[in-house]
Amino acid sequence: MHTLTNAELTVELLDPVADRARFGPRYCTGGYVFQIHDSRHGPLLTGPTYPHEFNWFDGQGIPDAFNLAPLRDPASTGTTSLVIGVGTCDLERREVLEFCSWRPSRWPRPAVAPSPTAPSTPSRVSN
Repeated sequence: MHTLTNAELTVELLDPVADRARFGPRYCTGGYVFQIHDSRHGPLLTGPTYPHEFNWFDGQGIPDAFNLAPLRDPASTGTTSLVIGVGTCDLERREVLEFCSWRPSRWPRPAVAPSPTAPSTPSRVSN
């Protein structure tokens, strides 16, 4: 799980590789917001089984889904389809046959890149 934190909020994102056991054919595996914690109010998100358990079908937090429009070969009579953000799935059996490839990585970046022409101190505007 990846964690993004500031003074007020902590956001927990499922890792598309390390947390693969938590995924099924319903929700995207990349960018899955599992929980948001407020420093004053605690956990802000729920799911049908939260906080006691988790299952891939009901989900938890803010998952994203594209499974309502699976991509299939129109000539095929099989049940295999491609679900964006998940991979190759058998939707009839509700299973992922092959997950899409994600390569999560980290690198330090400033939240806002400074402009090379920006003044180093604020300027005043006078009338």
